[in-house]
Amino acid sequence: MNSLFIRYFLSALLVIFLASCDEETPASENMGDGEPSLPELEDKDIIWPLARNDDIDADEIHSPYGPRYIGQYDFHAGADFPADIGTPVYTIMEGRVAEVRNWDGQSSGPGNAVLVHHDDGKSTSYLHLSSISVEEGDNLEIGDRVGSSGETGANWPHLHLGYFKDLPGNNVDERESRNPLEILPHDPVSSIEADFSDEGTVVVTVPAHYMSIRKVELHDTDGETRAADYYDIVAKGWDPRKDQQQFGITFDATRPDDDGYFELTLSVNPDTFELERIVVTDLWDDVLVDERR
Repeated sequence: MNSLFIRYFLSALLVIFLASCDEETPASENMGDGEPSLPELEDKDIIWPLARNDDIDADEIHSPYGPRYIGQYDFHAGADFPADIGTPVYTIMEGRVAEVRNWDGQSSGPGNAVLVHHDDGKSTSYLHLSSISVEEGDNLEIGDRVGSSGETGANWPHLHLGYFKDLPGNNVDERESRNPLEILPHDPVSSIEADFSDEGTVVVTVPAHYMSIRKVELHDTDGETRAADYYDIVAKGWDPRKDQQQFGITFDATRPDDDGYFELTLSVNPDTFELERIVVTDLWDDVLVDERR
């Protein structure tokens, strides 16, 4: 009996020893279903939707809020993040899933989409997903996965992030959209250049990633002013916001170049308005540009 007891005892010790010496399983193998283990997000208020952290400028913005060129002039009501199909997409704040929209497989538009309501009247939307990981009514912690990025309803793979304040109801209404840079952690724009032309236009060179412009004002030599607020433009609705003439100002834009900058061209009818000064303010009413011809 003593010999048998000793053998069992030694076997148990060997099992414990081998278990303690076993190498830790790599983080990427801990979750199953190919999902990597993720760091805790304690004490985080908001994060970027792809990088899943609150580092400054953690994700790349390719197509910002506001005027843009996509083969033709357009006014964008969100921010686009380039992402391969299947890239995990995470909710940037804790909240509740208000709407899940499934793509019909044909139409252009939001594609597979998720709308999340947050505290303080804030809402975010995640569009063009290849798959959805949540259901309506789900309560989400910050950094919970809402789905995978894709190109449903779009013509290139990316995540469109929408941000809203006091959105009525449980459906996305882009007339209520705001620039996501209001809340995402990012560096401020250090400077924006403005160049006046002889044709009565002014060209503003803007970094797409830091596109925090909200208002533009053009002044003429007689003291007249034309002013346009991006939020007033988007509030007009899907078709009217695409009109290049807004509040007396004509807008045009180029694609971002290799360095991520695009040109925003502003003008007023030169026969009735002799452009002399431009003032550009950001989302927090700070002046980005105040230049005279």
